[in-house]
Amino acid sequence: MGFVQFNKKAEQNIKIDDISIDDIRKIQTDYIIAAQKIDYAGFDGIQINMGNNFYLARFMNPYFNQRDDKYGGNTENRVRISSEIIKVIKKTMDMHVSCRINPWDVRKGGITADESIAIACELEKAGADSIQLTARTISQIYDKGVKHPFLIYVDDLIDDKTLLIICDVHRASYLDNEELYNKCKNKIVIDHHRLSSDAIRDAKVNAKINNIENARFICADASDAAEQLAKEGIKADTVIVDPPRKGCEESLLNTVALDFAPKRIVYVSCDVATLARDTAILEKTGYKLIEYTPCDLFPRTAHVETVALLSQRRPDEHIDITIDLTEFDTTAAELKATYPEIKEYVLNKFGLKVSSLYISQVKTKCGIIERENYNKGKAGHRVPQCPKEKEDAIMDALKHFKMI
Repeated sequence: MGFVQFNKKAEQNIKIDDISIDDIRKIQTDYIIAAQKIDYAGFDGIQINMGNNFYLARFMNPYFNQRDDKYGGNTENRVRISSEIIKVIKKTMDMHVSCRINPWDVRKGGITADESIAIACELEKAGADSIQLTARTISQIYDKGVKHPFLIYVDDLIDDKTLLIICDVHRASYLDNEELYNKCKNKIVIDHHRLSSDAIRDAKVNAKINNIENARFICADASDAAEQLAKEGIKADTVIVDPPRKGCEESLLNTVALDFAPKRIVYVSCDVATLARDTAILEKTGYKLIEYTPCDLFPRTAHVETVALLSQRRPDEHIDITIDLTEFDTTAAELKATYPEIKEYVLNKFGLKVSSLYISQVKTKCGIIERENYNKGKAGHRVPQCPKEKEDAIMDALKHFKMI
């Protein structure tokens, strides 16, 4: 709970300094009502997001908050909007309240590590049961000869706190520190969120509970898993991809489109920019964007999820082609190595990932595939051409398999 960005009528993302006391009460009321609903649903606790750049985080941060009333001016006042929310929840509901905060802000004039610790103290006084630190955004580049600044911060925080501290990290190496662990004892929890292995384990358990025997769960990099499935000759009617904000690797998209060749691709995206980029890549392989639907999963924020449907072709379109029956005759060369075998050879020897499209183009140059229009797109659509480096690697593979 806590993905809140306060909007007022047509004005979006109002500055902290411009919010009235009535507006503050409305924000607090929204949080408390949400907590009541969660409590009514039977949950034991909630987490209020006061980190990243969400609205409560901005109230706490002097970079955004220059108010001169009781909700600004010093740490206690800047935390007040959150403290008052926590006090009401703890007074009216029997729930564990966890607060997610930033350890510091790298911007000039932003929260310092010392002020972040002071914020944690204020939240504890208000009744918070645990603090979660958004350590995932902290730079991994630092002098290995000195103690990591995040470890120093956590060390100082533990000295001042009795409540549970959760470190939200992507890498165990952040807290791979024997001295820190010995000092923490039972006061700290390491939250390695988004662990794929845990998700796979849970999926297998759920499949067993529900007597599902036709499902397979793989814990691997998506591109590597797709390559492996392609080697197994797996085809699909529908492929669903749900990548992080950076989108999909081009090699993955080419494997999905050219090797799996599904009738439909459903793309779930949390960044419309990378969705647009990846859609353009898929369109080059013959897919069309049929429709897309934005989903407001984080109300009153700038974040939006988008679900897009791509199809191999539109129902109202068709392509006229002329087929020479001799094309159905497979040459001896074509039988010597499959596309996945060629890809594996090139990857192992040259460290390059090549698509089926590139292999087909090189085979055509060598006279192995006699399909005149195999790699020609529709008028106005440019088909990507195989780079020289990859062409040489594919040629080497064809020679290795004695196909040329």
